[in-house]
Amino acid sequence: MENIQQILKNEKYNDNQIYLYKEDEYWYAYERSAFYMFSICCVDGLFKVKDSRIENVMLIAVLLKRIHSMENPHLTILEESENRMVIKCSTTCKGFLHWKDRFLPLINPLKEMNEYNEHTNYSYEN
Repeated sequence: MENIQQILKNEKYNDNQIYLYKEDEYWYAYERSAFYMFSICCVDGLFKVKDSRIENVMLIAVLLKRIHSMENPHLTILEESENRMVIKCSTTCKGFLHWKDRFLPLINPLKEMNEYNEHTNYSYEN
């Protein structure tokens, strides 16, 4: 189980890697990783989450189990486990903040955020 604050901290200065976290049959990419996945290949869903506990807005991309079937010369798998994957992105993608700002938060109420947390099993630590 990953801590969402640690995930966001890792994403803050991420400039060429895609971090994916698996829950059930879905892979989740956050922030810059979501941006790179969206820019380089297809994602199955994309949404923006606002959570007052972390005073931040997260951008999340969702992919189905088809990671290994994607043939993309710009992506190289560096690390892989059952529920986490690190992919090197050889293409530089610019404009993350502009791209992120154009999405409206889809999940705003705390109740809905808690339901999302229960589904993904990610934890918040103070």
